[in-house]
Amino acid sequence: MDEILAWMRQAQSDVRCAKYLAERPRMACHITAKTQQGVEKAIKAFLRVAQVEFAWDHAPLRYILDGLSQLSCYRRHSIWRRISKLFDSDTRRIVESLERLAPSGGAPRRNSEYPYQENGQWTAPCDPVVFGNVEIEEFLETAMRVTSEIERFVNAVGLLPRNKR
Repeated sequence: MDEILAWMRQAQSDVRCAKYLAERPRMACHITAKTQQGVEKAIKAFLRVAQVEFAWDHAPLRYILDGLSQLSCYRRHSIWRRISKLFDSDTRRIVESLERLAPSGGAPRRNSEYPYQENGQWTAPCDPVVFGNVEIEEFLETAMRVTSEIERFVNAVGLLPRNKR
């Protein structure tokens, strides 16, 4: 298995897990974590196709413009329009929200995995007030769309002649 396929397989697995968890009560923090991971890994697969180096952190969105620039040779293909539209301002806003919810170094803040302190009160991400239903639905829909479109792009690029890459 090559690296791009490995990133895509794991992204799809994470999103399938999020969809499974969405059918169960009180799983919002876990759905958030899995949608964030699915989107992150799909974007990293896209970046590998574009041969863009990225940091091994939870914020690959900042490299998307580099990836699109590297793959501008595909502008004549219909798949280019789809992938370039995928990262519109609404999608970027949601992906940025997911990136901010991934745990990182420093003082704990609202995230999907670790207890954190807000206004002097400790909160567990599993508390029902941390993630709302609308937010969860938005995360899940975005993760499904991003992984699906990036998978379509990866597959299409694999079918193109090498001299077009």
